[in-house]
Amino acid sequence: MLIQEKECSILCVVITLVLGLVLLNRVVRDLRQLTMAAKKVGDGEPLPSLNIQRRDEIGQLAISFSEMEHNLRIDKLTAVFNRASLSANRRIAPAARTAP
Repeated sequence: MLIQEKECSILCVVITLVLGLVLLNRVVRDLRQLTMAAKKVGDGEPLPSLNIQRRDEIGQLAISFSEMEHNLRIDKLTAVFNRASLSANRRIAPAARTAP
């Protein structure tokens, strides 16, 4: 009887560890995807497709990030795509840093 309890306990621990690792991998994968998207947007590149379909905080962050990138690229007054001015600002910024 005691051997069966030990085997059951070990099995439960193994199942818990496997499930925990699967969930951790999913969270880390989505966070890495958001990190890479942030770097690309910071470099002036368009936002890559975010395939994050979650209903938790990470999913909300992905939605907010997509909305933020869209709002950065669209002029609020004219509703015109604003990529040219963003690119121009990006080219000017490094020169401004080197000027005394």
